[in-house]
Amino acid sequence: MTYKINLDKKKEFEKWNYKQMLKHFLPLMIPTVVFMNFVMGFVFSSNTDFPIPVSTICKIICFSNIAFLIIFFICIFFGVKIVSSKLETWELDIKDNYAILKNS
Repeated sequence: MTYKINLDKKKEFEKWNYKQMLKHFLPLMIPTVVFMNFVMGFVFSSNTDFPIPVSTICKIICFSNIAFLIIFFICIFFGVKIVSSKLETWELDIKDNYAILKNS
């Protein structure tokens, strides 16, 4: 049996794939961001000759977190869009326990 993707289900696949990407990457990224905040705060505050006040340092750290999250979500969004655009050309030969991609 040859299976071609139903284009009506493409949006459903995109939503599912986006949720899966977030589910797998956010648990890795959140501890990394917390660690980066700690390191940035430690580096900025340990240098007594640094001319920037603490409130500005906090603003820099918050802005970098927001910018990182925005870029992260945009990259995942475009990655899912690229994958789903290639999905239209897939042909699967479905067997009992596995499927073979006929046109890779």
